[in-house]
Amino acid sequence: MDLGNIAFSLAAGMSKRNSDKRYNCSAVATRATVYHRSNDNGGMGIKPDSTYRSRHVVAYDFTDLQLMYGNFHGADDKATDNDIRTKAVLEKKDGPDWVRIPLTIRGESLATIGPGGRVLTDPMGLKFVKGEEFFIYTYVAAPSGIWPGGMFLQRDVSGESGVLGDKTMDKDFVWNWNSTPFWAASQSISVGTWRRIADWKYMLKCTVAGTTGTTQPASTTDGEILTDGTVTWQVYQSAAVGVYGYTPLAIHGKTKEPKPSIAVIGDSIMWGAGDKNPINPSVGGDNYGFLIRAINNNFGYSALCISGEATRHFVGMRRKFRIRVTDGMTHAVVEHGINDVNQGRSFEEIQGNLLDIYNELSSRGMKVYACTLVPVTDSTDGWATEKNQSVKGNEAVRTRLNDWIRTTPAPLSGYFETADTVETSRNSGIWKQGMVLTTDNLGIHPSAAGHLAMMAAIDTSVFTV
Repeated sequence: MDLGNIAFSLAAGMSKRNSDKRYNCSAVATRATVYHRSNDNGGMGIKPDSTYRSRHVVAYDFTDLQLMYGNFHGADDKATDNDIRTKAVLEKKDGPDWVRIPLTIRGESLATIGPGGRVLTDPMGLKFVKGEEFFIYTYVAAPSGIWPGGMFLQRDVSGESGVLGDKTMDKDFVWNWNSTPFWAASQSISVGTWRRIADWKYMLKCTVAGTTGTTQPASTTDGEILTDGTVTWQVYQSAAVGVYGYTPLAIHGKTKEPKPSIAVIGDSIMWGAGDKNPINPSVGGDNYGFLIRAINNNFGYSALCISGEATRHFVGMRRKFRIRVTDGMTHAVVEHGINDVNQGRSFEEIQGNLLDIYNELSSRGMKVYACTLVPVTDSTDGWATEKNQSVKGNEAVRTRLNDWIRTTPAPLSGYFETADTVETSRNSGIWKQGMVLTTDNLGIHPSAAGHLAMMAAIDTSVFTV
């Protein structure tokens, strides 16, 4: 009897029974975003480091959270010229309480990422439930250089913001300064009350109750304790809004069953230009738009779209870093080509670039879907009417591209008829009234109503595995 083989067989059987039956998913949540630009000052004054708070929604039940970060930015995939240091903290509900949990990268709390580099945080063994909201605090430092900026963090969007310095574990991470009353003279103030001062970068929290003085305090020192009349305040640096934050490129996890993960690829239209923020309609819709609205938190995705990008910016060497963000993703949706049309490029040039993009994504195992291209027009009345619009000179190229996309050329798995939803008739080249953004005078971006119309063209039933 070969006891060695028996022991080996038993061990192999136990290994098989105990093996991880879960599936890796490259996008388990929303609002993972590529880096659009470089930040030489974090968008908040010349400082060497900042912390950014981003909001995400869970698309599927999952465990073993991992976040992807990188050190590159923009169309053409530019690597920065310097190392950056980063760390991440998860903020998640535990019962009624929000708690912050530091994540590690390669076992370290603070990781260095070289130019063009990419890292994943170590798996965090917590369970996340579909529909759950969570926040990520990302700290980034570049004492002698720049760092990438991606997600546009906007005012009053459920707490998204940026703040100077390392505030990843600061329990008083003050973000919603705009809703806090201004300081006023001779006011009775209780402990815990907040006031903002003329320099929006700083806020005051009362630590000893009393009555304010006659002159507004002035401070530029985070953490300073100051006296104002009979009130004692602690100074806190206020979070900034309207900045391009350093936030996760992708959010990975493990699911019990295979789940789709979507690479969102395109230009400013895909990025949401012209849309309205669904959480707060008083601000713009960057990081939203027709596809993200259609996804509606039901699918995990990474937005690799960059405002102003043309197809030639996502081919060959010009996608060498971003394309790695799609590793393991199951689907890709491409809205690309209208900037090329507007720049006067030929049908053959744009078609060649699109085929290069489609084939690259398909070769990486994704089902690829294209969007037909919306019009670009001039107007003599600010796009108030359809009759006073005129098509741009390269319109014949746009219609030819759309007719070609409608043939579902290989390797496409399908296409979404977005153009028909906002055009007066197929290939007319004229925006339906109300479907085009008028405030930028470009005639290229859908309005909020246009994004909603285009959303209806997205058949999310194709996102299956």
